[in-house]
Amino acid sequence: MDITQSFKASVMTVRLQRKAELAGKAKPATAPTKTGPTGPKDDFAKQAKEVCNKITSLRNVLIENRTAYMRIGQHLKSAAHMTDAQRDLIDRESEKFVTFYTQHLAKMRSDWKSAKRKPQERQHIDAVLDLLVSYLHSVEQIYLDQKKYRVQHELETYKLLKLAADKKKIPVRPAGSNSGKLG
Repeated sequence: MDITQSFKASVMTVRLQRKAELAGKAKPATAPTKTGPTGPKDDFAKQAKEVCNKITSLRNVLIENRTAYMRIGQHLKSAAHMTDAQRDLIDRESEKFVTFYTQHLAKMRSDWKSAKRKPQERQHIDAVLDLLVSYLHSVEQIYLDQKKYRVQHELETYKLLKLAADKKKIPVRPAGSNSGKLG
């Protein structure tokens, strides 16, 4: 008995749950304070790298599971399969992730703007935050494209099923018979 697919599904579920837990436990950004010779610049760099790594992890999960999520090659035995519940879980967790990190980046921006900085450092921080927001939106676009494809596929399937059901209700006359004449 091959349990590879169920193992992959359980691993993916655990990954998504861990990611959700980490997103829930993420430390709120605080205004930087001078902590040593390196100063607040390193605090910002650490926060920015952490956010970038989290966004990259979402991107990797979406890309790794793309074929199963979008049901590409599902007719093949070797293709990865995913249930609708797993797809819904990816949808929910991705939406939560994007919402959380959009708010987190906005809070980081306001916290770091309130700190006293040289103009060049302020420009650097703004540029890094703009890049992180852009990266988050590009990963969100990957998710939205996959979801759009999934919804279109489900609508097409529904239309085909409805069309097949409508055809069954319509009586079909055999060719060449005079069933239309009363007599």
